[in-house]
Parts: sequence; structure tokens; C-alpha cells
Amino acid sequence: MNLLVIIDMINGFVKEGALADKRINLITPNIIKEIKEAEDSQTPIWFFKDEHNKNDEEFKTYPPHCLKGSQESEIIEELKPYIPSMKVVGKTTTNSFITPEFQKLIKHQAFDKITVCGCCTDICIETFVIDLLKYIQEHHLKSEVLVHENEVATFDGPTHQATKEHYIALIRMQAKGAKLVLEGE
Repeated sequence: MNLLVIIDMINGFVKEGALADKRINLITPNIIKEIKEAEDSQTPIWFFKDEHNKNDEEFKTYPPHCLKGSQESEIIEELKPYIPSMKVVGKTTTNSFITPEFQKLIKHQAFDKITVCGCCTDICIETFVIDLLKYIQEHHLKSEVLVHENEVATFDGPTHQATKEHYIALIRMQAKGAKLVLEGE
């Protein structure tokens, strides 16, 4: 059995807000293609989305963003038609792997292939993938973790160079055991 994991393709990272970068939306068509393939093969789809409380600890590191119930915490319009096919899980951390729902899933279900996509490559994607790989290794599982170069993206900012951070994170994930799928493969 395979699994598709989509992380933080929400307005607060793609359309509006302190951490949004509209260039992230360039990966949306690739993610839609991945969703359609998952639906066709009856692959489970998990969607993690930031939805913070006003006083979350994360705001000591990042500016306030994606408050629970706000427009920022909503799934982007382009992906809304696929919500019925997804298990949507809210999170208040950069690491979706540690959510109780995912912990329950990964402990009770083995997967041959887990594809991870969304944003941000060097934050929420990388923390999830690295912890997932650790779990797979520690439990001697045979799951393959795939990250498609053109299905993940990160934001650009004064102290955060999107292209550089994106590729460094991809290299780190690959070094830990993720299979990096380059555009066109």
C-alpha cells in the first residue's frame, strides 16, 4: 500500500500572510496530478495544515501565521475539490510526523511507498521526512520515501533564499534516505 502526504498547501503559505510566497503555487499543478493518481489507485491521501492558537510556541521563532479558523489556515482553492479524498489533520508544529493521528497511522499500517509534497521544503517537509525516515529505519520497515523536486517549494525572504534553502533541504533528505525524484523523471 502507498500513501500520499501533502503538507501546508494553505493560503498562509501560498496566497497571503507573513510566510506566504505566491511562487509556491507553481507546484500546485504537480500536486493535483499526484492527487489524481492517488485517487485512481485508491491511495490514501493525508493533508496536514497549520492552524495555530494565538499563543503558540512557534511564534517565538516565526511571525504569527495561519491562526485556527482564519483564511490563512484554509486549504488553497485549487485543492479544495479534492478535500473529500483527503484525511485533513490540523497541526500546531512544523513537524506533522508527531501529530497523534499520524503516529497512530504509522504504528498500525505499513506502506511500500510514501510520497511527500507541499511546503516548505526546508521546514515542514524536511522535519516530517527526516523523522519518518528515522522511524522507518528504527522499525526495520521497507517503506520508500519519495520527494519530487517539483512538488515541494519554500518561501523567499530577506534572510531566506528560497532556491538555496530548497535544494539544500532536498540534499539533506536524500542523504538521510529519501528518494529524490527530479523533474522529468
